[in-house]
Amino acid sequence: MVKNQTLDINTEHYNEFQDRSSCVPPPVFPHNVLPPTLRDVIAEIAKAYAVPFEVPAIAVLALAGACIGKKRGIRIKPGWTEFANLFVAVVGISGTGKSPAIDFLVGPLQKMEWEWYQEYLKAYEEDNTAVRKQLLVDDSSVEAISEALSTNPGGILWYRDELSGLLLDLDKYGGKSGGTKTRLMSAYSSGPWKVSRINRMRNLFIPHVTLSIFGTMVPQILAKVFSGYDASSGFLSRFLILNVPNDSPPSWTDDIVTPKSAAIWQWIVEGLLHLEFHMNRPLIIDVAPDAKRTYTLWYDGLNDNRWSDSKSHQYYNSVISKLRAQCLRIALVLHCICTIGTKESELAPVTAETMHSAIRLCDFFLEQQQRIHALINSAQDVILSPVQISVARAIVTLEESIENGFLSTDSISKAVNNGVGEKFKIETRAIGKIAASLDLSRHRVGGGKRGYRIAPDDFERLKNMLCGCHKGHHDAG
Repeated sequence: MVKNQTLDINTEHYNEFQDRSSCVPPPVFPHNVLPPTLRDVIAEIAKAYAVPFEVPAIAVLALAGACIGKKRGIRIKPGWTEFANLFVAVVGISGTGKSPAIDFLVGPLQKMEWEWYQEYLKAYEEDNTAVRKQLLVDDSSVEAISEALSTNPGGILWYRDELSGLLLDLDKYGGKSGGTKTRLMSAYSSGPWKVSRINRMRNLFIPHVTLSIFGTMVPQILAKVFSGYDASSGFLSRFLILNVPNDSPPSWTDDIVTPKSAAIWQWIVEGLLHLEFHMNRPLIIDVAPDAKRTYTLWYDGLNDNRWSDSKSHQYYNSVISKLRAQCLRIALVLHCICTIGTKESELAPVTAETMHSAIRLCDFFLEQQQRIHALINSAQDVILSPVQISVARAIVTLEESIENGFLSTDSISKAVNNGVGEKFKIETRAIGKIAASLDLSRHRVGGGKRGYRIAPDDFERLKNMLCGCHKGHHDAG
């Protein structure tokens, strides 16, 4: 993520990026992996809002997973259990109809949220220690999400239509260290959540929290939301990202979502929300033997598939490590939805058919990740300002000066200003800010010496960005 106003590229630039990444063919969504009744509902929503089928389909997976949360888990072997929470982003240009379609699907969750809130207000009048039950949170503060997680062990859905605003606000609330993203990664894996404040009443430690994230964003800001560090740290690969096709503008339609379809979706939501813990613990669902064989064959097969270039290869490793777990989570979501439709017990083992459906969805997302990676890299080719180019070039020339992954601000400043007239020299303090805008982590070493951590991935990323800028200036000439 390079923090610069030039990141707000227009749709014409985005279309250019799409053309440049056209070597990666758009994946085809596997419609028939969904239960027939739900498939018909999704098709109706897609027609009514003139959006591709995959938009409401992915929204259903995200929302259903949040409704299940940590109340049910899927166990593939002893010691490996996954829960149903997912991080999902729907990426598409404005005007594609993605938000209205998703708003329709979020409606039943908001309805239930309102009913819970009214119950809480009534209970609070009688007992001011009453605990509020909730699922949806859209506030970006750590305090708000922490309080919700502390009283809702089943999990919370952090939902915002414009997801980019939520993710960009994380640094604001997480401090310079970027600790909020690390905390989110822990919550994704149902790990610990700790908040320490001067006010002791606001200190919290929750041993296990479960968080879902869902929302939309425009592709023009994709490279600003997800940085190179997010790719290497595994934050980006925790997201299942749908890049909405932009084949043609939506046309008028008289189609609507029928009351029957709306009722089916509400019935599914209510059924999932009414799943309960057993003695304050999640109920664990095993995998049938043939389903496990299906999964392990796919698991091993991922090792034989690699994206071509070395930079993509590194990111691919991170993607598949998360995708293996996401496959189990998706299988759990599909399993619970199916059992609600058939009125069977969700505690029965996950079948091979359900596992195969989850695998096909994950293969679709794997191709999506390749396209998203290509789009982010393409966007990074043209977003450096002249001063950012100067600082990035100076850092690249200082490879020999990097010690233990550290490069001082003073050394960068000297390299930038070397041979430059007094009137055009840049102050060291300003150079520090510019280096930070290149998504480099500030760091201090002994004696208070200020500078930046420079990892091999950072160095490679800066060189690639400079190559892209050089190409752009050459073409313009």
